Amino acid sequence: MGFYGGRSGKEVSADPFKDTFDDRFFVWGWAQLEADFLREYRIDISEMGLDWWRFINLVQGLSSQSAFFRFVETNKNSAATYY
Repeated sequence: MGFYGGRSGKEVSADPFKDTFDDRFFVWGWAQLEADFLREYRIDISEMGLDWWRFINLVQGLSSQSAFFRFVETNKNSAATYY
């Protein structure tokens, strides 16, 4: 679901990962995400309630050296082979 914006009137996605990211990576790379949140933010996401948008903002703010982004980069071309 998106919204219409800008002068073009084209639909703009409200989801920053739409068409560029397979959401299943959140499940497949959960261990890496937990480790990264502890390492980079000192946040234990298993004990802290985060709304979706804050979670996404924190994921996008992870460094390029994070375990999660290395996991995604390594596996992005083989996503179809998962489950």
